Amino acid sequence: MNKKMSLGAAISLMALTAAVAITITAFFVMRSLNVSITDFSQRSAMFKKLADVDATVRSKYVGPIDENKLVDNTITGYVNGLNDKYGFYLNADDYNSIKLSNEGQSVGIGVNVISSTDGYVKVVSVISGSPSEKAGVKVNDEITAIGGDDVKSLGYASAVNMLKGSEGSTAAFTVKRDNSTLSFSIIRKKYDVSTVSSKLIGNLGYVKIVEFDSNTASEFSTQVDDLVSKGAKGLVFDVRNNPGGLLESVEKMIDKLVPTGPVVRAKYKDGTMKVLYTSDANQIDLPMAVLTNQNSASAAELFTAALKDYGKAKSIGTKTYGKGTMQEICDLSDGTALDLSVAYFYPPKSDNFEGKGVTPDIPVELSEEKQQNFYSLDESNDDQLMAAITYIEMQMK
Repeated sequence: MNKKMSLGAAISLMALTAAVAITITAFFVMRSLNVSITDFSQRSAMFKKLADVDATVRSKYVGPIDENKLVDNTITGYVNGLNDKYGFYLNADDYNSIKLSNEGQSVGIGVNVISSTDGYVKVVSVISGSPSEKAGVKVNDEITAIGGDDVKSLGYASAVNMLKGSEGSTAAFTVKRDNSTLSFSIIRKKYDVSTVSSKLIGNLGYVKIVEFDSNTASEFSTQVDDLVSKGAKGLVFDVRNNPGGLLESVEKMIDKLVPTGPVVRAKYKDGTMKVLYTSDANQIDLPMAVLTNQNSASAAELFTAALKDYGKAKSIGTKTYGKGTMQEICDLSDGTALDLSVAYFYPPKSDNFEGKGVTPDIPVELSEEKQQNFYSLDESNDDQLMAAITYIEMQMK
């Protein structure tokens, strides 16, 4: 049975519905406005205080003011105030270096160094095609002086910083090699960086991944395919001392090794969880192991955890660093940028490892002496690599 409503009743009902809607809307608008007003007041107070500081400095400070340096350090202080331990401000030079690094390039002389036991700076690798390689710098050279300053007096951090510089500038330094002293004057240039190296150890393929940049995934794929075509019956991936890099690079590398499924997930500020990348059905079906240490971080940890999640590999070595936050570089209008933590990333199935690291399936420590001489180790004296070879060989039986 149909019921009819009078025109007056219908109008009254519509008015009541509108009033309720307006009331609800007003409630949420006011609540949002209160938050906005609070935020606006706090920001206004912050900017006013900064203006007061600037006015006081300019009227009282007796020294010269470098405006560019003042701006850079002010923004650096702002980012430091966030307590984002991975966040930082990139000035134009820093940002350009980051972009070059992500593109598989660098500017400098082309050496990787560590602090030597006697207080100098020791060359542990020379980048192929770099200015240092062309100038004749060798692995195990000890840099004893830079620009005429003694390295021991400078300290490690200052010495390393003095080796860096812009394209076209000159690095002058002295090295001790065996019983000889050699001097070098090298012009810093742009050069390509290879992030993957590989070799056959018997019938096992060994793949060293230095970091993850835009070229790493293609280098990795080519070299893994080459090892398999040469008869590799198992694969050892070495991500020790790998600080991480681009997420899109490691995603493709994991995809090559695992079956269909999620590769990486991310949890954002509002609590939402998203699958960022899914692998296809193609995979390499060989026994695998991953070598890790306390300096394996971020994307290197994701690489390790993903292979563990799918049961594709065992991790061998020591617990990883524990960086499970995702960074985003946010461009600013003047060629500078902010690098901020914007999400926590998760492996395919396991938990986020921020502050916890990834625990090895087979713990193997290196002696302090071997850690000092890490870059001269090989399959004959590297305890962690030897343990990985033993594990793979057992899986092949």
